[in-house]
Amino acid sequence: MRLVAVFLLVAQIATGVLASLTSDTTTSSSTPTTTYTTTWPYTTTTPKPSKCESPFVKIGARCVFVEPFLEGPWQESRYMCHELDAELAVVDDFQFYYDLLKFIRGEGIDHGSYWIGANDTETEGKWVWVNGETVDFGSPFWAIGKDNYGSYYLEPNGKTSQNCLILDVERALYFDDRECKEEHYTICEKKLQ
Repeated sequence: MRLVAVFLLVAQIATGVLASLTSDTTTSSSTPTTTYTTTWPYTTTTPKPSKCESPFVKIGARCVFVEPFLEGPWQESRYMCHELDAELAVVDDFQFYYDLLKFIRGEGIDHGSYWIGANDTETEGKWVWVNGETVDFGSPFWAIGKDNYGSYYLEPNGKTSQNCLILDVERALYFDDRECKEEHYTICEKKLQ
């Protein structure tokens, strides 16, 4: 019996579960008795589960609404997101981008292009997310194009006429710059509740 108690004590000390140990030894006429008291260094509270309210779904650590039926220009799409107390999606992380594409393809709503939250309307060539952060260029986000002479180039390549960002269905949902007045579907996001 004492061997089991010693084993449990050693296991608690080794795993750091036991914060302090006090020992009281009392002696009776026949055998000594040892009492151990433990103090736990943390409190146990159940974290509140994070959830997304409809029509938003949880993708990674974000609440996302993908609108695959109503097309509009970039500014109108942004307005729609604002009406839902959200913003156009900021696809600034590869894992989120991967999870988002997996969701779109898994739901079978990969039939069109989607506006997301970046543009270069203030300064040509300086792409900025709606949260003020700079958009990363190159792989794995931006599409590759081919000009009339057979040369390849990396988007964005629309110069001053194409200033808003889409996930382009014609390019496997890679980033592409387009005219902001074109009509595409929308992806909104907001923080987990």
